[in-house]
Amino acid sequence: MVGLLNPMLAAAAMSASSLLVVGNSLRLRAWQPSPTGRRPSRPVTRMPR
Repeated sequence: MVGLLNPMLAAAAMSASSLLVVGNSLRLRAWQPSPTGRRPSRPVTRMPR
């Protein structure tokens, strides 16, 4: 199973992953909780299978 992925494609995937991680960390840094500190009034339900 060695060598199934092109190294250039793997490098692009790794760099995209790193960019997403950095972007999400910057987004979380700017996040502020709601001033009331309350949760939504109704729970989030899952979609039926």
